Parts: sequence; C-alpha cells; structure tokens
Amino acid sequence: MGMIDIILNQNRCQGSKCGKCAYVCPNNVFTITDVVTVTSPVYCKMCQECLEICPEAAIIINIPDHDKNTAEKIIKTKNRNTGKKRLLKTY
Repeated sequence: MGMIDIILNQNRCQGSKCGKCAYVCPNNVFTITDVVTVTSPVYCKMCQECLEICPEAAIIINIPDHDKNTAEKIIKTKNRNTGKKRLLKTY
C-alpha cells in the first residue's frame, strides 16, 4: 500500500477540546497539544475509526490511486457494517 495522506481541516477541528480522533486511533496517527495534528500518517491502516468519531467531519483520508481497489473494498465493508459514508478520496 502507498502513502496515505490524512488532511485535518483545522477550521473545523475543535483541537484539544475534542481530540476524539487521537483517543480512538489504534495506531497513534494523531497527536494532541492545543490542536490535533497528524504526526504519523504512515501508521494509518484505514480503519476509519477517526472518521466515524469526528463530530465535525474534519478529517479526509486521501489514498493513492494505485490503491483505489483496496480502498473501495474497505469503504464498501465499512458502509455495509455501519451504513455511514466515508470521506476517503483517491488521487
């Protein structure tokens, strides 16, 4: 799998007031100080826990186009299980 790009919209993110994404991430992709930052995107396994818990929809996960089939399989599985749509994009 190629490098995943995780974009955190700081205008939407509530930072340390929330921090749910950092608490729920099993791979420690996020760090909380006054703001939430994406410090270890290489450890992201696309579990989408951060996307599900973010109350502001402030997270976007960009996936390299050559991994599009893998990403689509994950999205379909998650959507089937939760009924929620994800903010995953390929580039």
